[in-house]
Amino acid sequence: MKTEFIIAFSLLSLFAGISAGTIISVIYYPMLEVSKLIKKQRKEGFLSGQWNHFKNLANHHLKVIVKPNCETLYSISFIHKNDGPYILRMPAFDSYFSFAFLNMNTDVLGYITNRDAIENKDNTFIIYYDEKEISDVLFHGIKLNSKICWIIGRFEIKSPEEIRKVNKIQDAICLIKLKDYLNDN
Repeated sequence: MKTEFIIAFSLLSLFAGISAGTIISVIYYPMLEVSKLIKKQRKEGFLSGQWNHFKNLANHHLKVIVKPNCETLYSISFIHKNDGPYILRMPAFDSYFSFAFLNMNTDVLGYITNRDAIENKDNTFIIYYDEKEISDVLFHGIKLNSKICWIIGRFEIKSPEEIRKVNKIQDAICLIKLKDYLNDN
Protein backbone atom coordinates (compact mmCIF):
# COMPACT_ATOMS: atom_id res chain seq x y z
CA MET A 1 0.00 0.00 0.00
CA LYS A 2 2.81 2.41 0.87
CA THR A 3 4.55 1.74 -2.47
CA GLU A 4 1.33 2.29 -4.39
CA PHE A 5 0.78 5.57 -2.54
CA ILE A 6 4.32 6.74 -3.37
CA ILE A 7 3.87 5.82 -7.05
CA ALA A 8 0.46 7.56 -7.21
CA PHE A 9 1.80 10.65 -5.45
CA SER A 10 4.85 10.73 -7.75
CA LEU A 11 2.68 10.45 -10.87
CA LEU A 12 0.29 13.11 -9.56
CA SER A 13 3.24 15.41 -8.78
CA LEU A 14 4.72 14.80 -12.22
CA PHE A 15 1.38 15.51 -13.91
CA ALA A 16 0.83 18.64 -11.80
CA GLY A 17 4.34 19.88 -12.60
CA ILE A 18 3.96 19.29 -16.33
CA SER A 19 0.52 20.91 -16.30
CA ALA A 20 1.75 23.94 -14.37
CA GLY A 21 4.77 24.29 -16.65
CA THR A 22 2.62 24.06 -19.76
CA ILE A 23 0.11 26.60 -18.48
CA ILE A 24 2.84 29.03 -17.45
CA SER A 25 4.64 28.73 -20.78
CA VAL A 26 1.40 29.23 -22.74
CA ILE A 27 0.64 32.35 -20.73
CA TYR A 28 4.14 33.87 -20.73
CA TYR A 29 5.62 32.68 -24.03
CA PRO A 30 4.08 35.47 -26.16
CA MET A 31 5.28 38.13 -23.70
CA LEU A 32 8.81 36.71 -23.77
CA GLU A 33 8.87 36.71 -27.57
CA VAL A 34 7.50 40.26 -27.83
CA SER A 35 10.05 41.41 -25.22
CA LYS A 36 12.83 39.87 -27.34
CA LEU A 37 11.46 41.66 -30.41
CA ILE A 38 11.40 45.00 -28.59
CA LYS A 39 15.03 44.50 -27.49
CA LYS A 40 16.01 43.59 -31.04
CA GLN A 41 14.24 46.67 -32.41
CA ARG A 42 16.04 48.91 -29.90
CA LYS A 43 19.37 47.28 -30.72
CA GLU A 44 18.73 48.06 -34.40
CA GLY A 45 18.03 51.70 -33.47
CA PHE A 46 14.22 51.73 -33.58
CA LEU A 47 12.87 53.49 -30.50
CA SER A 48 9.30 53.77 -29.26
CA GLY A 49 7.09 55.30 -31.96
CA GLN A 50 9.55 54.65 -34.79
CA TRP A 51 8.71 52.34 -37.70
CA ASN A 52 10.82 49.46 -38.90
CA HIS A 53 9.78 48.81 -42.50
CA PHE A 54 10.43 45.49 -44.21
CA LYS A 55 10.94 46.59 -47.80
CA ASN A 56 10.82 43.20 -49.50
CA LEU A 57 8.17 40.52 -49.67
CA ALA A 58 8.15 38.21 -46.68
CA ASN A 59 9.82 34.82 -46.83
CA HIS A 60 10.67 32.11 -44.32
CA HIS A 61 13.59 34.18 -42.98
CA LEU A 62 11.32 36.93 -41.63
CA LYS A 63 10.91 36.04 -37.95
CA VAL A 64 9.14 39.21 -36.82
CA ILE A 65 5.78 37.97 -38.06
CA VAL A 66 4.77 34.43 -37.05
CA LYS A 67 3.08 33.43 -40.30
CA PRO A 68 3.88 36.13 -42.86
CA ASN A 69 1.86 36.41 -46.03
CA CYS A 70 4.14 36.23 -49.08
CA GLU A 71 2.15 38.97 -50.91
CA THR A 72 2.48 41.51 -48.14
CA LEU A 73 5.00 44.12 -47.02
CA TYR A 74 5.21 44.67 -43.27
CA SER A 75 6.04 47.56 -40.97
CA ILE A 76 6.24 47.35 -37.18
CA SER A 77 6.48 49.78 -34.31
CA PHE A 78 6.04 49.82 -30.55
CA ILE A 79 4.49 52.61 -28.54
CA HIS A 80 4.43 53.12 -24.78
CA LYS A 81 1.52 54.44 -22.75
CA ASN A 82 3.77 56.96 -20.98
CA ASP A 83 4.38 58.72 -24.30
CA GLY A 84 0.71 59.70 -24.40
CA PRO A 85 -1.62 59.53 -27.39
CA TYR A 86 -0.22 59.24 -30.89
CA ILE A 87 -1.46 60.29 -34.29
CA LEU A 88 -0.99 57.70 -37.04
CA ARG A 89 -0.88 59.37 -40.43
CA MET A 90 -0.37 57.82 -43.83
CA PRO A 91 -0.84 58.82 -47.45
CA ALA A 92 -3.67 57.43 -49.57
CA PHE A 93 -3.17 53.82 -50.56
CA ASP A 94 -5.37 52.09 -53.17
CA SER A 95 -4.77 48.50 -52.12
CA TYR A 96 -5.60 46.69 -48.91
CA PHE A 97 -3.72 47.73 -45.77
CA SER A 98 -4.21 47.15 -42.09
CA PHE A 99 -2.63 48.13 -38.82
CA ALA A 100 -3.10 45.64 -36.01
CA PHE A 101 -2.62 46.85 -32.45
CA LEU A 102 -1.51 44.11 -30.05
CA ASN A 103 -0.58 44.00 -26.39
CA MET A 104 2.43 42.16 -24.95
CA ASN A 105 0.44 38.91 -24.90
CA THR A 106 -0.35 39.39 -28.62
CA ASP A 107 -4.03 39.94 -27.87
CA VAL A 108 -5.51 42.18 -30.58
CA LEU A 109 -6.60 45.54 -29.19
CA GLY A 110 -7.94 46.90 -32.46
CA TYR A 111 -7.43 47.42 -36.19
CA ILE A 112 -7.26 50.27 -38.63
CA THR A 113 -7.83 49.17 -42.22
CA ASN A 114 -8.45 50.63 -45.64
CA ARG A 115 -12.18 50.53 -44.79
CA ASP A 116 -11.53 53.05 -42.01
CA ALA A 117 -9.55 55.19 -44.45
CA ILE A 118 -12.57 55.42 -46.77
CA GLU A 119 -14.53 57.01 -43.91
CA ASN A 120 -11.54 59.15 -42.86
CA LYS A 121 -10.40 60.91 -46.03
CA ASP A 122 -7.12 62.34 -44.70
CA ASN A 123 -5.89 58.98 -43.32
CA THR A 124 -5.25 60.39 -39.85
CA PHE A 125 -6.05 58.22 -36.86
CA ILE A 126 -5.48 58.60 -33.14
CA ILE A 127 -4.15 55.98 -30.76
CA TYR A 128 -5.04 56.78 -27.17
CA TYR A 129 -5.51 55.36 -23.68
CA ASP A 130 -7.99 57.71 -22.04
CA GLU A 131 -10.79 59.78 -23.59
CA LYS A 132 -9.72 62.79 -21.50
CA GLU A 133 -6.46 62.87 -23.46
CA ILE A 134 -8.25 63.43 -26.77
CA SER A 135 -11.31 65.51 -25.95
CA ASP A 136 -10.33 68.18 -28.51
CA VAL A 137 -9.41 65.81 -31.34
CA LEU A 138 -11.91 64.50 -33.87
CA PHE A 139 -10.18 61.57 -35.54
CA HIS A 140 -11.14 57.93 -35.91
CA GLY A 141 -9.25 56.17 -33.14
CA ILE A 142 -8.13 53.06 -31.39
CA LYS A 143 -8.35 52.93 -27.60
CA LEU A 144 -5.59 50.86 -26.01
CA ASN A 145 -5.49 49.23 -22.60
CA SER A 146 -1.91 48.02 -22.52
CA LYS A 147 1.26 49.77 -21.30
CA ILE A 148 3.10 48.72 -24.46
CA CYS A 149 1.44 48.31 -27.82
CA TRP A 150 2.92 46.46 -30.79
CA ILE A 151 1.69 47.82 -34.13
CA ILE A 152 1.93 45.64 -37.23
CA GLY A 153 1.28 47.35 -40.56
CA ARG A 154 0.42 45.15 -43.54
CA PHE A 155 0.34 46.31 -47.14
CA GLU A 156 -0.97 44.12 -49.95
CA ILE A 157 1.18 43.81 -53.05
CA LYS A 158 -0.66 42.81 -56.23
CA SER A 159 2.42 42.65 -58.44
CA PRO A 160 6.20 42.93 -58.00
CA GLU A 161 6.05 46.33 -59.73
CA GLU A 162 4.06 47.70 -56.76
CA ILE A 163 6.83 47.11 -54.23
CA ARG A 164 8.54 50.48 -54.84
CA LYS A 165 5.22 52.31 -54.63
CA VAL A 166 4.42 50.64 -51.32
CA ASN A 167 7.96 51.34 -50.03
CA LYS A 168 7.22 55.05 -50.57
CA ILE A 169 3.96 54.67 -48.64
CA GLN A 170 5.83 52.91 -45.82
CA ASP A 171 8.38 55.73 -45.68
CA ALA A 172 5.60 58.32 -45.43
CA ILE A 173 3.77 56.63 -42.53
CA CYS A 174 4.38 58.43 -39.29
CA LEU A 175 3.50 58.19 -35.64
CA ILE A 176 3.39 61.65 -34.07
CA LYS A 177 2.86 62.31 -30.39
CA LEU A 178 -0.45 64.14 -30.05
CA LYS A 179 1.11 67.04 -28.14
CA ASP A 180 3.63 67.58 -30.98
CA TYR A 181 0.89 67.26 -33.61
CA LEU A 182 -1.27 69.88 -31.89
CA ASN A 183 1.70 72.25 -31.54
CA ASP A 184 2.42 71.95 -35.29
CA ASN A 185 -1.19 72.47 -36.43
